[in-house]
Amino acid sequence: MDSFIIKDGNFYYLFDVHEDSNTSIGVGKIGIYRSENLFSENWDALRTDSFGNNYQFEGVSICKIGSRYHMYVDDYAVNSGGGIWCSTSSNLVNWTAPFKTQSSYELRHGS
Repeated sequence: MDSFIIKDGNFYYLFDVHEDSNTSIGVGKIGIYRSENLFSENWDALRTDSFGNNYQFEGVSICKIGSRYHMYVDDYAVNSGGGIWCSTSSNLVNWTAPFKTQSSYELRHGS
């Protein structure tokens, strides 16, 4: 399980990569949850599949540049070509369609 937490205003946002093929969410899908308490056992589920079924993501990392958030992930699915992908958001819930980043070096999660 890969998870990432970022704080925005009074809320913490948890991005969790689902790795259990026995759930309806599926493997490599990103769930987005929110809580005012970092140590809460009850987080509000905002989204359970951020990008549809064409991707299998892991290694979520998020940073804020100006007024936009940038999510970087490793896509290990064969059908999309793999590599590091990026998506942007102004509110940490609604994200643009992911696009593959370009590099002279093949970037992968953990490389």
